[in-house]
Amino acid sequence: MELPGFRCPSDKYTYTIMIGSYCKHSLQTGSRKAIRRRLWEANHLFRMMLFMGFAPDIMAYNCLIDGCCTTYKIGKALELFEDMNKRSCEPGRAMEAKDFLTDLVDGGSIPREYMYKLVCDALDTLGESNLLDDEMHMSIES
Repeated sequence: MELPGFRCPSDKYTYTIMIGSYCKHSLQTGSRKAIRRRLWEANHLFRMMLFMGFAPDIMAYNCLIDGCCTTYKIGKALELFEDMNKRSCEPGRAMEAKDFLTDLVDGGSIPREYMYKLVCDALDTLGESNLLDDEMHMSIES
């Protein structure tokens, strides 16, 4: 698509689709080398997207973070999550995360501190921090 003569210039959606494809299909090969290569290609496309001046959206970040998590590169996934927050790209589906957190607590499970903080921060950015009641805050924090 980037070769001269093509009538379809790439945009952020094109890059996001390609990143998602590389990450989704990286584990479908049996070779570790092929998995690393596809994840490297996804990261390369992400950097190219930034270089071309396109601001990555929540979908591009989600694809890369998911690819990193499924290949056990948790440190890289956390770096991407922090970069997403620095670029003011708000994490999506905060209300579903709150419902999931509520279901965990109601079922007797105790969420990890990091997950609890992520949900609280996401609700704060939406201005909905009052959705988690004080009783739930106390039970989780204790």
